[in-house]
Amino acid sequence: MALRVLALILLVLAAPIQACTGSPDCRSPDGPSQQCSDDAGPPWVDDEEHFGSKRYHEGTPATPVLANGECPDPLATSCATKGIKSAHLDGPIDCGGSGWFCRILPQEGWVPEGGFRDSNFAHCSTPNADEKDTDGHCHGSANDGTYGWWARDHWFRGYAGTLHCCCGWGEPMHGVVNRCDYRKFVTRVEVDTCRDANEEHNVDFGPTCEAHALKADPLDATPSQCWTVTHFADPGSVPGSAPPYSEPPSARGRPPRPAPPPPPASTLSPPPPSPSPPPSLARLPPPPSPSPP
Repeated sequence: MALRVLALILLVLAAPIQACTGSPDCRSPDGPSQQCSDDAGPPWVDDEEHFGSKRYHEGTPATPVLANGECPDPLATSCATKGIKSAHLDGPIDCGGSGWFCRILPQEGWVPEGGFRDSNFAHCSTPNADEKDTDGHCHGSANDGTYGWWARDHWFRGYAGTLHCCCGWGEPMHGVVNRCDYRKFVTRVEVDTCRDANEEHNVDFGPTCEAHALKADPLDATPSQCWTVTHFADPGSVPGSAPPYSEPPSARGRPPRPAPPPPPASTLSPPPPSPSPPPSLARLPPPPSPSPP
């Protein structure tokens, strides 16, 4: 018996280490499953059959954008245990229980078949925002634990573009976006019967922009609580996308920044006078002629 145990230990030690560090296997995101019947993509339990010993997004152009070369605070633990790309696409994220919201924005050169999909919101910095829903796709949740399941679903739906996400669902979004879709947390009891976690709830988040003061985008105001991934979505949804993939450029498609309000008229002062131009060389007197010897 002792020899059999020793042989088993040696076999385990000799086995190749999987690339999927920080997880019991390569299924992404980590379980337990929150995948409902209408979620896009293959069944999560069959990931090994479809993707082998790698995560579904490995080897794709999707690229996290790091500020100063470091993962943002909500992903720090996941980056350390799972790697940067998996942390950005699978989580788990740590927003302190405040939830999250993401915006997928159009990205030049990374357009899905038939054009951008399901544009559903406008930034409050967009003129007449409450009359529009053309800036991109917004989706979020009050539960941190839903992030990786939403990202997987929208990846396989082909919602191609640049992904911008930030911590904070609800009030932090007031004055930033006019509306946003919602995904609920799916419990183990619900997972076998749920149809669509993006629809089977009573949350209708549409605060409008008119009802709230314009606010700085959290991508600029609290960048340590936000993360970005370019070339988001299954490459198969993007025409002309085929391996081998080259390293993509940095993030594009940032939300428009709010224009600063003009200063009050009383604080305006006349511009300072322009400095005098240098004298023209043409007007300088000629140098004196040399004296005869």
